[in-house]
Amino acid sequence: MEKDSNLFRSPLIEQFKLRKADYSGADSPESKAEIDEDIERLRVEIAKSLHHLPEQPKPFQITLAEREVQPLRDKVQRLINSGDKPKAEREQKNLNTLLTSIEEWKKQINVEHYDTGEIFDWTVEFAEVFADGGFDVVMANPPYIRQELLGRDYKENKLKPNFGEVYSGTADIYVYFFARANAMLRTNGVGCFISSNKWLRAGYGEKLRQHLLDQTKFHLVVDFGELPVFNAATFPAIFLW
Repeated sequence: MEKDSNLFRSPLIEQFKLRKADYSGADSPESKAEIDEDIERLRVEIAKSLHHLPEQPKPFQITLAEREVQPLRDKVQRLINSGDKPKAEREQKNLNTLLTSIEEWKKQINVEHYDTGEIFDWTVEFAEVFADGGFDVVMANPPYIRQELLGRDYKENKLKPNFGEVYSGTADIYVYFFARANAMLRTNGVGCFISSNKWLRAGYGEKLRQHLLDQTKFHLVVDFGELPVFNAATFPAIFLW
């Protein structure tokens, strides 16, 4: 998450901010609908400028690709007829790749809205905040999900690439909430978490401890130890940095 990137210094960001304010002040469903369309357009443009959304394929690219399909099919058939199975298999693979690409391009060209599926893209949705350096305050009670329940694929393909500086294969998911919260703060911003205290001592918390010591300083840590302050099977603490 690049808070200081030049990509955030764009007129689009200011327009995005103003239209959000306009939406809050709109007094009719018609006005809100019109402004919402404008916000969606700006969201897509911002996502593109931040390289979070690929450029849409042009219709002529699809047309040109479709023209290659039949000649490639004919070539595959000729190779099969001649008994050259290895070359036929290679060309069939190329044909399959081309057909898949065309199908994906057609889907993309019909997509009018920026969509990250289950992912909430903070840098796009709050582009105006990051243009100003980040959030003043981030507060959370992050979820506790043991690493055994996260699954190897999720950890290796989602967590490790995005949180390499604090990643541990045995870390509870709340570790990554600390890292993300700190990345979202502006200089001299304040983070406050109620969370498990285990990362203070556990091996999986070593990278997080070092990362936060390098990036910031803690103002307060209240470790409740085994005191039953919450009705939960955890050892809570309050962290203020």
